[in-house]
Amino acid sequence: MSENPAPINGVTLSCKDLHVQVGHREVLRGIDITLKPGHLTAVVGPNGAGKSTLVRTLLGMTTPTRGHLELDGRALASYSREELARLVSFIPQDTQIDFSFRVEDVVLMGRYPHLSPLEPEGPADLRAAADALKELELTGLAQRDVTSLSVGERQLTVVARAFATQASVLIADEPVAALDIGHRLRVLDLLRTRATAGQTVVAVLHDLDLALRYADAVLLIDDGCLVASGAPREVLAGAALEQAFGVTVEMAENGESLVCRPLT
Repeated sequence: MSENPAPINGVTLSCKDLHVQVGHREVLRGIDITLKPGHLTAVVGPNGAGKSTLVRTLLGMTTPTRGHLELDGRALASYSREELARLVSFIPQDTQIDFSFRVEDVVLMGRYPHLSPLEPEGPADLRAAADALKELELTGLAQRDVTSLSVGERQLTVVARAFATQASVLIADEPVAALDIGHRLRVLDLLRTRATAGQTVVAVLHDLDLALRYADAVLLIDDGCLVASGAPREVLAGAALEQAFGVTVEMAENGESLVCRPLT
């Protein structure tokens, strides 16, 4: 595990009766969630369940058709883009970067929400970026062109960029999908550490064992609805998850992993 960072002032992000329609399809229906500071909340569910739409809506990138979203007790829609960028950082699924930047410059982009237009980075910005590079073990790649990196190295660079923002809320959509097992554990250790330090951390995860190991709470989304929420052991070994994925689930004898089998 990593050393504990300085305390992070997380804030509550919540939604009530959230509905989102894309085209003629209602992708999310009646979602009620409260994401708390100091917690790592994992969002799980089958493909096409609405997880990424939920993430985009929480980020203010998708406008709900009904419902209310609040960040720190204030309507999410009332925040400017600049305010949201300072308060909420994002690790996307798609980490493709088509322009030729050095790795350290990409990580420094995480500091842009704190700067005025054309304002140069100051010592605090450079320190935040250096710390993020060190945490993700990227210091040796800082001068590399990001377009020359492997998919996994690029993923780590995007994670470092989000860390450098030092936001109150961190939302990650499949942050470890492109990583080998060692780096998966490294990144989730760091997310866990940030939650412990007070940040509000939300991560969409496909690996249920990782959700079981790292999350404080799990949200199960199926067919646009929140069908279960609560402690990881309760949700991940429950009937709702079996129905959502079409599998049978048992807790392994070690109590730290799940045994999933297709329905016969």
